[in-house]
Amino acid sequence: IHADEFPSPDASFEDFNKGIADFLPAVQDGFEAIVALASEVDLKGENSIGPEAVIAMLTGSLAEDLHDVLVLCSNERRNGAERLLRTPYEKFLYASHISQKPEAARDFVMFDAVQSKALLDGIEKYHHHKISAEGQKRLEEMFKIAQAHFKKTKCKECGETAPRMWTKVTPEEMAKEAGMEDLYTIAYRHATLMIHPTFRGITNQMQDTLKMPAILIAIFRLTHETLKLQWKTFMK
Repeated sequence: IHADEFPSPDASFEDFNKGIADFLPAVQDGFEAIVALASEVDLKGENSIGPEAVIAMLTGSLAEDLHDVLVLCSNERRNGAERLLRTPYEKFLYASHISQKPEAARDFVMFDAVQSKALLDGIEKYHHHKISAEGQKRLEEMFKIAQAHFKKTKCKECGETAPRMWTKVTPEEMAKEAGMEDLYTIAYRHATLMIHPTFRGITNQMQDTLKMPAILIAIFRLTHETLKLQWKTFMK
């Protein structure tokens, strides 16, 4: 593509795809390849909570998330696409982090007990539905183990207690580890401001300042880097 033919930073979805005709087929093929590689990993028995299985679940589901972002882009729903972009980006960061520190997979899986207990307690309280006594007992046991493992930490400066997290490594640190810090601002920080009702997020939404090519390039980068991560992890 000659420089004068490349889509402008203000290009619409249609103009972007006219300028780079191979973009859409390439990312769609990429989504299919991501799912195919993830599906080859054994997710049964003892392997279901191992590093490769967790990475397969994170990356395999990531492809569907990216497809949803792309669908919104194709309908010029830039703000909606931006909000959805954080999920696949965060999944990639987690998968990359676990690929470098396989022991983190156990923490990721174990933290489900903390999240599930909060969810099921809410369902019981507001929807009057309770899981079986056997399931409740098992969940309580898992929660106690997780509670002891994921201790709350207190900030030395302000004295406030932080909520339990499955890892002490921040998304920004994971982004640097993965070499994907160039997407951190748009795919995590800005997307978070759009997800929550923040003044900055609302202002950007009302002024319609977000540009389509920035989102589409993020989709391509995530697709490409996810395939590289899968190939390195699963194919050795």
